[in-house]
Amino acid sequence: MTSPTPPAALSSAPKPLNPSPLANAIRALAMDAVEKAQSGHVGLPLGMADVATVLFTEFLKFDPADPAWNPFPPTSSSWTRSACV
Repeated sequence: MTSPTPPAALSSAPKPLNPSPLANAIRALAMDAVEKAQSGHVGLPLGMADVATVLFTEFLKFDPADPAWNPFPPTSSSWTRSACV
């Protein structure tokens, strides 16, 4: 018995990006930043590097040159930006 062939749409789909090198770069940069600042904790960046890589390579599409994409426009309140920095 032969195995069924996948539909054309599935067989021609591009292979997913391997997030490991990008995630490892995020981890290394996070460790360097904490070491240089001599303050902070790398727990979140180390644990969420894979999630951030997948989000920014596969789901979040934006143009940094277009100011309309910014979800946190400058305001008089700084508390909304502190968690995003």
